[in-house]
Amino acid sequence: MSMAAAMTENMALALIRVQDFVAGKRGRLVVAAAPSMAASFAPGVIARFSQRHPDVDIELHDVLSDVCVEMVRSGTADLALAPFMQKADDLVQLELFRDPLVVICPAGHALTQRAEVRWRDVQAYPHIVMNSSSGVRQLIDTEFARHNVRLRPAFEVAHVGTMLGLIAAHLGIGELPESLIENIGLVGLVPLRMHSAAAYRTICAITPKNRSPSPSAALFVELCAQIAQQRTGLAVGVRRRRRTR
Repeated sequence: MSMAAAMTENMALALIRVQDFVAGKRGRLVVAAAPSMAASFAPGVIARFSQRHPDVDIELHDVLSDVCVEMVRSGTADLALAPFMQKADDLVQLELFRDPLVVICPAGHALTQRAEVRWRDVQAYPHIVMNSSSGVRQLIDTEFARHNVRLRPAFEVAHVGTMLGLIAAHLGIGELPESLIENIGLVGLVPLRMHSAAAYRTICAITPKNRSPSPSAALFVELCAQIAQQRTGLAVGVRRRRRTR
């Protein structure tokens, strides 16, 4: 092959790579995801995206929601999968789905006999909660305050496994996002959907407003929206009882 032909071939290959990058088929994508999203929603999206775009390298960071947002703001992450953030006018927050809270209690607990579980029903029981840095804890605190009750935890923990272990030992009950228990074995435990119009988080795909997402990030967000639209509820055995007549 002559030098001219080789140069022409190299230029053609370079052009193809550029075109692939512009089309989102090649490159590197950094996704920051809140722990519950990293354990439930994100893996399915990443798997499907990787099937469609095998030449895009994906880096996943499972960090707290506040850290997710800061990574997007600083440009360390291309996008985040996290609950909706207040006072974030510098971000584009595409709402994907609602993630309701469920009450976790031991099998045979008195709450499992109720037709509906409301916030006033759970207030009398010892509570095991995540520490104050957790977004879920902040939501629980808000709900208790809305009912003029101050939450006094029996135990405050840093890890979900610890929380579930304490609940299994009949030391209290707790609340977690439904998405988080999607892939967790709840042996001896029962998740109950909370009957409340406000007991949920809105999960978003978050990108910066001041700069356009990369082609691969735009495709990933689009796929997130498609998969979220297909969600008809999480099949995790959450009990939804109807009131008996």
